[in-house]
Amino acid sequence: MTIKFIAIDWGSTNFRAYRVEEGQNTDVITLPIGITQLKHPNFDQLLSDALSPWHTWIEIFQVPIILAGMIGSDRGWVDSGYQMLPQPISAIKRGCIQIKSSLSTPIYVHSGLAINTLNFTNVMRGEEVQLLGAISLTNDDCYVFPGTHSKWIEPIDGQITSFNTIMTGELYYILMQHSLLGQSVPKAVLPEGFALGLKEGTLAGSDIISKLFIARSARVLHQMPAEMVAGWLSGLLIGHEVATQLTHFKNASSFSIIAAPALAKLYQQAFQLNHIETTAIDPEQGILYGFRSIYDELYS
Repeated sequence: MTIKFIAIDWGSTNFRAYRVEEGQNTDVITLPIGITQLKHPNFDQLLSDALSPWHTWIEIFQVPIILAGMIGSDRGWVDSGYQMLPQPISAIKRGCIQIKSSLSTPIYVHSGLAINTLNFTNVMRGEEVQLLGAISLTNDDCYVFPGTHSKWIEPIDGQITSFNTIMTGELYYILMQHSLLGQSVPKAVLPEGFALGLKEGTLAGSDIISKLFIARSARVLHQMPAEMVAGWLSGLLIGHEVATQLTHFKNASSFSIIAAPALAKLYQQAFQLNHIETTAIDPEQGILYGFRSIYDELYS
């Protein structure tokens, strides 16, 4: 059987559709129609319009469409729910619901993962697909997904039992855009500033909040140039994230970082400061491998 499907990562800020033929990605459609960018959306119409260049292909071959990300949240097209952990990795592949659409082809929305215990709650939506792909590409102990809300996941004996979420990316955005620290300073992340902040963040421990104001005090006292503030804050937060999570995942000895090259490089520097080498996985490769495993589960 010829493998044809459309894999769609529809998140908070962007829509990205991959056209998969013969198991290979042959085309991509990227649009700025993320869930948080829309008011009163008609998701059925948005999907049809977004995929209009591929309509003939979809109709002729009845190409299935698999969606993941915030599109399956309570703010998306349909709430596809969460699979409650612990779960075997094989079960995560099966977390799809089928929905109706004006497109005359099967459409599936993948569910997220959640932890809901008396003492701890957590959710992810979208990263679980990248995780499936990353696991098929490497055999590391822990998988790190940097971003707005970074995820750290440690599969144990073929099961996902827990994960951590760290709001590093969102906190950095808030500090740079909406706080005194980011006012009147350039937004570019300079390597020198990042390296200094990285060392500070790695050693900060629980004192991270009091360290933040150094970005202001050192600048006004002429110990830190304004152009270094953005990099210093980025290094502080990433250094703190990596140092604290390494303490949490102390039994892990090998790590994969799933992120765009520029961001992955920053995290790799943080790991190297802790004397740990990492494997970098291209997020597009990871998510395509993940979608492929979901497709195989649906159509095997």
